[in-house]
Amino acid sequence: MNSIFVSYQEQIDQKLEEMIALASGRSEEEMRWKPSEDSWSVQEVLSHVEEAIPYWLQEVQNVAAGRSSEWGRTLQDASRLAAVARAKDLSTAFLLEKVADIKWTARQLFQSIEAKDLEIEAASRNPKFGTKPLTFIMDHFVVEHLDTHNKQIQRIWNQRD
Repeated sequence: MNSIFVSYQEQIDQKLEEMIALASGRSEEEMRWKPSEDSWSVQEVLSHVEEAIPYWLQEVQNVAAGRSSEWGRTLQDASRLAAVARAKDLSTAFLLEKVADIKWTARQLFQSIEAKDLEIEAASRNPKFGTKPLTFIMDHFVVEHLDTHNKQIQRIWNQRD
């Protein structure tokens, strides 16, 4: 595997393991607790991550393979919102398993593209981002995104405990 892919894979694996550790060993009640009506529960965060990270990895794949010349979505995307809404119907064990599976989804991506593909530039469907290389998606919407949600889970536990 190319060194850039190794670096991304290591970061993704580490952040997913951190997320799993943060969310493990808690009751379903704790997982569903929300700090406020407008906040997400840890269960909702996991459901969002389980949908969002594979979505972004697929966006990289689609642009790299020439299946799409654009990438991205808005915060109001129906699939994104549905993932958060369905969290109440899913068990924590199921979501933790799906989050762990993202490691393999990333590996499959890295086996299907070449390092030079990450230099491909494409326009975002969200005009706020403009045209960016695929490394932007990997850095911002995968690696930083996971880090942001790990910090969010930590804040939720700090507010609860």
